Amino acid sequence: MKHRRIPFAAALLALVAGAAPSGAQTVTPQSAVVAGCRGYSFNSRTDESGLPIDYPVLTELQPGSPAERAGLRVGDLYVAQNGVSVFAWTPPGTRPPAPGDTVVMRVRRDGRELDVPVVVGRRDPPKSRDEVGLCRPVATTTP
Repeated sequence: MKHRRIPFAAALLALVAGAAPSGAQTVTPQSAVVAGCRGYSFNSRTDESGLPIDYPVLTELQPGSPAERAGLRVGDLYVAQNGVSVFAWTPPGTRPPAPGDTVVMRVRRDGRELDVPVVVGRRDPPKSRDEVGLCRPVATTTP
């Protein structure tokens, strides 16, 4: 695929107009994406410069959440998602997992690495500004 440079002004004008210039990649605005949830919290340890020094540790699972239903546990080290290290750079415009998508989370537990498929859920709307909203599994149909 041949790449060509697009002047910044042309790209900005096209973005404001709602179209992408010929040959440009289109990026869905994050506000237009319905991001799913998995229902866990984690902590990461970093060095003085803010760089991670260890994998994130799952610290909380919402009861009944997709993460809990899939078998994740508090204390699991979050190593990779869909085969890509959690330390890998994610390109801008990458679509976050949507409700109903399956994400394979690789975790390290008791010295072993496990691949745990998690069906991404849907977050309930928050009831107040201070609330995040519960992460609920999405209804799935089986043939």
